[in-house]
Amino acid sequence: MKKVGQGVGIAGREVVEIVKKMSDSEFVEFVGKVGDPVKKSIIQTYKKSYPLSRIIKQAPENIRFSQNSVNDFNSVYKNMLGSKQWTGKPIDTVKMSDGVATTIDNTRLLAAKKAGVMPEVVIRSFDEAIDPNLAKRFPNKKSEFPKTWGEAINNRIQKQTGGFGTNSPNGNFADPIIK
Repeated sequence: MKKVGQGVGIAGREVVEIVKKMSDSEFVEFVGKVGDPVKKSIIQTYKKSYPLSRIIKQAPENIRFSQNSVNDFNSVYKNMLGSKQWTGKPIDTVKMSDGVATTIDNTRLLAAKKAGVMPEVVIRSFDEAIDPNLAKRFPNKKSEFPKTWGEAINNRIQKQTGGFGTNSPNGNFADPIIK
C-alpha cells in the first residue's frame, strides 16, 4: 500500500493535512462534497490507515504508560537524541475512560520523553476495532485476543507485575524501568 502523499501533487498533501484536523463527522461531510477522485482516494487511504483516529503531536508528559518496564530502549533513545526529531510511525495510544491517553508503545514514548522529542501520536477510541493481526500481541491472561484497542490496552496493563494493573488501571505517568 502506498503511503499517504506518495505519488500525488501538493494538493493531495494539503488535503491530508486538512483531514488530520477534522472530527469524524466533519470528515464524512467533507468526503461527500469532494468531487476530485484523486483527492477522495487520498482521503480514503488516510482514513483506512487511521480510522476514527487522528495523528497529532503531543507532549510525552501528557501520555500514560501501560507497562512498568521497557526493553530495547537504548538504540531507540540514541536515534531520537541524535536526530532531535520524531522518526518512524506514530505511537498508538488509547483514550481511556477518564479522557487521558495511555500508550501501547511504551519504549518509543519513553525514548521521546528522555530525548526531549515531541512524538507523533494516534489517539484511538477505547471501542475502536483493532486489526486482528496486531491484536495477537495483546492476549489477556486466558490467551484470548482483544477485539478493540481498549481491550488491548487493558490486557497489557493487567499483565504487568507488581500490582501495576491494580494500582494503575488506566496506566501510569511514572517512567517505566529500563531493562
